[in-house]
Order: sequence, then structure tokens, then C-alpha cells
Amino acid sequence: MEPRLINGNYHSDQRGTLLYNNDFDASLIKRIYIIENESPEFIRGWQGHQIEQRWFSVFSGKFKIQLIKVDNWEKPL
Repeated sequence: MEPRLINGNYHSDQRGTLLYNNDFDASLIKRIYIIENESPEFIRGWQGHQIEQRWFSVFSGKFKIQLIKVDNWEKPL
């Protein structure tokens, strides 16, 4: 499976701003985590799972995702 970026959008008026992403299908999501690091220099690792998928969304600032394809699920390098 290849990662893909799903761009959201927003609407602003005198009441404020509404952020939305109508193209995102959330029906497969079991859990949602909200992560706030204490320092922007902190690097967080996330372990891969063979049957799970991960979705990430940034609320403020930015983040970088680096993916490593698993070569062997029985004995990965």
C-alpha cells in the first residue's frame, strides 16, 4: 500500500473557521490519538504492524513521516 495525502479545506466567516476533509473515509478507524510533543526537536517513533493502518493529521505546525518497507515480517532487519 502506498501512502497518500488527502488534502482538507476550510471555510471562514464572521463566526470563525471550520476545518473539514470531506474526502476522508473514517469508517476503518478504530482509535484516534492526539499527540502533543513538549519540544519540536523530539522525534517520535511508531512501530509498524502488519495488518493495521495509520492516519495522521496535524492541527498546528508540521510533522514529517518517514516510512520503511518491511522486507521480512518474520525476521525484519
